[in-house]
Amino acid sequence: MAKRTATLLGMLLLAIAAPAAAQGTWSSHAPMPTNRGALQAAAVGDTIYAVGGYNDMGGFTAYDRNEAYDTVAGTWSVRAPMPTPRYVLAVGAVGGKVYAAGGNPGGSIIATVEAYDPAANAWNPVASMNFARSNPSAIGHGGLLYVIGGTNFGAVPYVEAYDPATNTWTMRASMPTPRLQLSVAEVDGIIYAIGGSNEWTPTTLGVVEAYDPTTNTWTSRAPMPNRRQGAFAASINGIIYVIGGYRDGTYLDTVDAYDPESDSWHTDTPIPGGPRYMAGGAVVGAAAYIVGGIASPTDFVARNESFRPGQDLPVAAEQCRDGGWIAFGVFRNQGDCVSFVATQGRNRPAGG
Repeated sequence: MAKRTATLLGMLLLAIAAPAAAQGTWSSHAPMPTNRGALQAAAVGDTIYAVGGYNDMGGFTAYDRNEAYDTVAGTWSVRAPMPTPRYVLAVGAVGGKVYAAGGNPGGSIIATVEAYDPAANAWNPVASMNFARSNPSAIGHGGLLYVIGGTNFGAVPYVEAYDPATNTWTMRASMPTPRLQLSVAEVDGIIYAIGGSNEWTPTTLGVVEAYDPTTNTWTSRAPMPNRRQGAFAASINGIIYVIGGYRDGTYLDTVDAYDPESDSWHTDTPIPGGPRYMAGGAVVGAAAYIVGGIASPTDFVARNESFRPGQDLPVAAEQCRDGGWIAFGVFRNQGDCVSFVATQGRNRPAGG
């Protein structure tokens, strides 16, 4: 009896060990009021703030635009303009405020940083970065704003952390690979720097490096299979989705998904509205929103689309226990033993 049970359990493990990843779905929403690319965005609560950028049809004029999308109401509003118009900037949210760092106001590279308070609908200058740069990326984590990479007439590896409590910047360990137009996202306290460009070759990169703020160290991870720059990276339920971008003269609509736990990649559902390069992006709840961007050299868009990951994604065949039942399978997005038993029916009494 024991041998028969072991054989059946072994067959069950084989059946569920490596299913195909469920694909995500896209939705379209009200377009942004202003067509533009080279903007950035961040979310505070349920609202996304799309800041800066430019529109080639306007002659590369840097924008001060600050437009807010309420993801609950599905509407846009125009908010207080950014004091320093700029494009190819970095934007991140910390402590209920949106920070705009660096960028290009038109013909120069700056270290200027300004903070937007949505509650007061007002901007205030804060301490400038130690190093001026355009095309960096920013992310809020642990009460700090991290600005990573960028260019100042050459790709740079620099990482700076801003503390709003003291209004000070601190240099942190540099990235192993200098680059601009990289994508950043955080999972379980680790910041991932993905793709980008080394500018001078020029080469679009697929390199992935992980930064641990606690130890101030970097490690290399599995490279992205479809290298890209100027993409948006969204962290949802422990998976990083890298959306759109540009590579070798091609504007991209593709999506690659990275699982830090298994250090592996899979391809997900492409953007239905078409390519998006240097768009703004933010995560609200379990959805990644991508707004504006560049679809071709002459097409600066106002599109607003959101991506939701697929559900029921087993990532391992593993025994787990819940109450009086044993189930097999660990689910990435929805998955304790109870939901697995309920949806799949693959279970047996514990000890039976």
